[in-house]
Amino acid sequence: MSFDRIIGQEGAKKILINSLKRERTAHAYIFTGPDGVGKFLTARILAEALNCTEEDKPCGICRSCRKIQKGVHPDVKVIDVEGASIKINQMRELRRDMFVRPYEGRKKIYIIRQAEKMTPEASNSLLKTLEEPPEYGVIILVTVNHHMLLPTIRSRGQVIPFYPLSQKDMEEFLVKNLRKGKEEVRFLAAFSGGRPGEALKLADDEEFVQLRNLTFEIIAGLNKNNNEKGMFLLIDRLPNKKERIQEFLDIVTLWYRDLMIIKTGKKDTIIVNADLEEELNEQVQYLSIDRIFKILEIIQRLKKDIESNANLYLILEVMFSKILGVYRDDVYSCRSQVQKGG
Repeated sequence: MSFDRIIGQEGAKKILINSLKRERTAHAYIFTGPDGVGKFLTARILAEALNCTEEDKPCGICRSCRKIQKGVHPDVKVIDVEGASIKINQMRELRRDMFVRPYEGRKKIYIIRQAEKMTPEASNSLLKTLEEPPEYGVIILVTVNHHMLLPTIRSRGQVIPFYPLSQKDMEEFLVKNLRKGKEEVRFLAAFSGGRPGEALKLADDEEFVQLRNLTFEIIAGLNKNNNEKGMFLLIDRLPNKKERIQEFLDIVTLWYRDLMIIKTGKKDTIIVNADLEEELNEQVQYLSIDRIFKILEIIQRLKKDIESNANLYLILEVMFSKILGVYRDDVYSCRSQVQKGG
């Protein structure tokens, strides 16, 4: 079965494959979980299975399956946000179209992406369709959080949870799909939080690569302990986008998390920034466990401020001033111990 194309998600695959074998598929499914973990891919493969013309469904190679893969099958439609939301006219069109019998396949399938972004009017319109669907109609709602849907919609669909992949599964997937070194694959797997789609996107994102390099310039400046003006000039080079600033903070968090692992000697825990091991080993000499923990606390508090405060650079300057204060409190004592051989 071409469900093998889905990485991980064994629970979701088992539910869907068993329902197909018993020919007891639901009229509505709710695929819920983080972005980039395979929800949309699974919805499309389920659509293939429901309209596949071969005995072993989905075959992935028959005319129907290939049309669905290309997005041109007349009985499989994807509904996505228009602007910032899914609107009532889209759900009215879905309802009109659903009550026309299939053109080619056995089923008419509607995949609603970002279903949590339906307007209240759109949600109520969809609810009417879910209350009396035709026997050949299937609706798949793809959402990051099914609790954001109306309770009445949730009660009419089979909720199937999707989860982030393990570090091991992510690394195996990325080794097969990217021409990257082992250390870079490890970093992408960890940074993407077990989301294959996100990892593939970041791997091709030159701006993200530049962001990571700039992040370590800033961290190196902290370790030198003096040039506060130079550090703030580096901060001014960061992209003025909330999404990028959040990624920047995540990169910084992973760096200090690695320092904590090295400092505590947890040899069975993966070092994410393995490609920068030399720099890690140099910095770890000059920070105690307590100070690393304090820095991580500062970063986590400032992450919350990013959500509510538009002045991104001011927040970052405050954060790094505090972190620099931690370094200055600790670096002198640690360096003296290193010099004494303690």
